[in-house]
Amino acid sequence: IEYEKLGVDQAESKALAIELIRCLTSALESGICEYEGEHVKQPTVQLRPQPFQSFRDRIFIGAGSPETSPICADLGVGILVIPQKAPEAHVADVTAYREAYERTGGEAPAPVFQNMFFVDEDPVRAREEGRRQFDLHYDAIIDHYEFRGTHMANDKNNKAYAAVQRMISTPEGEKAWKDAMFPMNPVGTPKQVRDQILDQREMFGAGRFVAGPRYGAMSMAEAERNLCLF
Repeated sequence: IEYEKLGVDQAESKALAIELIRCLTSALESGICEYEGEHVKQPTVQLRPQPFQSFRDRIFIGAGSPETSPICADLGVGILVIPQKAPEAHVADVTAYREAYERTGGEAPAPVFQNMFFVDEDPVRAREEGRRQFDLHYDAIIDHYEFRGTHMANDKNNKAYAAVQRMISTPEGEKAWKDAMFPMNPVGTPKQVRDQILDQREMFGAGRFVAGPRYGAMSMAEAERNLCLF
C-alpha cells in the first residue's frame, strides 16, 4: 500500500533504496546533494546547515533480510538488527555483513540492535503479558504490510518477505513465525532482561542498543512502569 499510493513499483524498491542511500550519504559528507541515477535524479543543491563533522560509521540501516547485509557493506553503512526471525538467522546476517565489509578494505562498525522488552518483578507475568503485547504488535505489522496477501510472491527483490508471506498463509505457519521471533525480545525480571540483552550484545558483537518499552496495545502507564524497571 505504501508504494501503490506513491505511484512507485515495489519491485524497484531495492534499486531505488540503494540510489537514495548513496545520494544521502554523499550529501552528509560533502554538504552537496546531487545524484544522477536511473531512479533518483537530484539537481545540485547545498545543504543548510552544512555538516560540521563526518557521519562515517554513524549511519545504520535496518537489515532484516539476508540480501540487505552485503548491500549495507557495499554502501559503507552500519546495520541495525531488528528482530524478525530466529537468533541464528540474525547472526548469519551479521557475519555476512562483516565479511562483505572486510572485502571492501574497511573495518565494519559494530552493529546496533533493537528490541522490545517487557520487565516485571513477576517473571510469569512478564512472559505472559510480554507475549500478548508482542502478538498484538506483529498482528499490526502483518496487517499493514499485507503479509497475508500474495503481492510479494513474484518480487525477486524481496525474497525473504515473500517467504514470510508464504509461511504465515496458514494459522499454524503464522504461530511458528511468531514463536521463532519472540525469544529475541527480552522478557522477565530486571536481572533476566539485563542478562538477555547482554547475551544478545555478545551474540551480535553490537555496540549499541535501541530500547522499545512500548508496543502492542500497551498503555502509557504500563510502558512507563516497564521503562522504569528497565
